[in-house]
Amino acid sequence: MNGVRVFILCKAPVPGRVKTRLSPAYTPLQAVRMHEAMARTVIARARSLFADVCIAADDTDHPFFADLNLPVVAQGPGELGERLIRLSIRAFAGDGAPLLFLGTDSPHMRVQRLEKAAELV
Repeated sequence: MNGVRVFILCKAPVPGRVKTRLSPAYTPLQAVRMHEAMARTVIARARSLFADVCIAADDTDHPFFADLNLPVVAQGPGELGERLIRLSIRAFAGDGAPLLFLGTDSPHMRVQRLEKAAELV
């Protein structure tokens, strides 16, 4: 879907910093592997649907993001709302394209739901 800019908010896969609520059932390394798999699924799905996809990361220099072959921008500090506002301002400073934010915690989200969301923005 052309014309929609997608920002995928994604944490760097660092043991002890992602999916921490899964402990103690899973080790920090297992949690990282789950996070990576979920993130890659969401990113691949977004790339298959949208022409303009960007990763909004907490650590833009982490090697995980280099392999994705997508633009990576910093989320910056603050609560989720503050980060979304900052990314929105950045996006709208360009051409004002409709903007869709995705997280990496919903790899099960169906294509139809993403298409519907894109129609609404």
